[in-house]
Amino acid sequence: MRKKTRRNIRATAVLLLFVCLLSVLPAEVSATGEQSTAPTLVNATAAYCVDTAQVLTSTRGDETFAPGVLTKLASLMTARDLLNDCDVPLDREITVKQAWVQGKYAVGDRSSPYLGLAEGETYSLEYLFATSLVANANDACACLVHYCAETLMSVSPAEAESEFLKRMNDNAKELGLEHTVFGDTIGYGGSGTTTVTDAVRLAAAFYRRNDLVELSNRESYGSIHNKNYLKSSFVVDGYLLEDAVGLIAGQATDAGNYCVLTACEKDGIAYVFAVMGAPGAQVDGGRTWFDPGNAYEDMLKMVPYVLGHYALKSICDTIEPIVELRTGEGAETDYLMLIPAEAVELMVPNGDDHPITKQITFDSEKIYESEFNGTNHPTIDPPVKQGDVLGSVSFLQDGEVIATVDLVARDSINTDAFKSVIAGLGDFLFDGAMGKLLRIVFAIIAVWILITIVVLIVRAVMWFRRREKEKRKRKPKNVNKS
Repeated sequence: MRKKTRRNIRATAVLLLFVCLLSVLPAEVSATGEQSTAPTLVNATAAYCVDTAQVLTSTRGDETFAPGVLTKLASLMTARDLLNDCDVPLDREITVKQAWVQGKYAVGDRSSPYLGLAEGETYSLEYLFATSLVANANDACACLVHYCAETLMSVSPAEAESEFLKRMNDNAKELGLEHTVFGDTIGYGGSGTTTVTDAVRLAAAFYRRNDLVELSNRESYGSIHNKNYLKSSFVVDGYLLEDAVGLIAGQATDAGNYCVLTACEKDGIAYVFAVMGAPGAQVDGGRTWFDPGNAYEDMLKMVPYVLGHYALKSICDTIEPIVELRTGEGAETDYLMLIPAEAVELMVPNGDDHPITKQITFDSEKIYESEFNGTNHPTIDPPVKQGDVLGSVSFLQDGEVIATVDLVARDSINTDAFKSVIAGLGDFLFDGAMGKLLRIVFAIIAVWILITIVVLIVRAVMWFRRREKEKRKRKPKNVNKS
């Protein structure tokens, strides 16, 4: 009995030890695990489908924030485009100048991570791109800005940042970022404004830069560990996301406004995610952590929900007709089909409780209502050319317009010559004064015909009576013989 008790105690101790070991191992959440119910999110969040260019979901989407690390993505894209335009390879080495890094960070300021690059040191362009993304390093990004502006744009050192910043803001306008203005080139000091929905649009543009995304997706670059804690648990544990791809993380000011951006793929479809305006990191005695309600908690809720809740669906194609029009007088056919000008595929929520409805708008100058069999039908007169835009169709889900497409003629409709002549003759004969005159003539003719018929009937009756009378006269009388 005692042996059995000791064995039970040892087994329990081993089990507890195993549980303790599991608890200290880094936890990793799967992005592809489906979550059917919408999560409660604390901070400003947004999810975007790269392939369909859709903002799938957002909270606090119109609230403005300092761009912070979003600025680095814009800065690095601008620098990469300049390098491509000038055919400069990423393995080219450049030498740091003191003016490039001076005043770009403050020791102890959590909003200005830095490597400590010093004048005269030489680094490859790839190293500066990678550390700007992985380490969110202000001085690395500043070196890229000055090198590109002074060397590739031929701008004086005094004007380098302002001219580079102008190019960044011009690029933001081209991307349709209506609420974004960058106040500096590296995201230091909390200048500028943006929204979380603009953030995912910019992140989607960045995601198309494969070489930069690959650099941002590294758990570490040399001895430098990724400051996006969805990718690395070296500094902060508990937020690893299995399928996260990059992109960048950090806070806009020393007080907070933490932002994290990442991407995921599922079934060949790419998504980007952003959380902004979150509480900043806490540091004490070399230990770094985040209080509850942080950006990573929201991200770990949002990503599985979006990946499990949305699916790619064909909304319309260029083959199936949307609406049928009747054709007016003289057309060679009685109907015309309208089809979408382009096919549309969108991400839509799963399930039958989110039906998609259509709302059709016709070109009022070309299409009118006409009655047929007691019902009004949209009608168009010939001629019509194949591909003519005759209206539009909007697709709505949950009361929101998710797509609008032009409606075009599937076929050409010409005027039938015979029908046209008959229709023209009818218009001539029955419209206006001629029509009134003809109606009087037809009425007289109809009366004459009626009288003629009556007369013929009377004559026929009289003839029949005379015939019967004559028959009776000619009939012989019967004679009885005795």
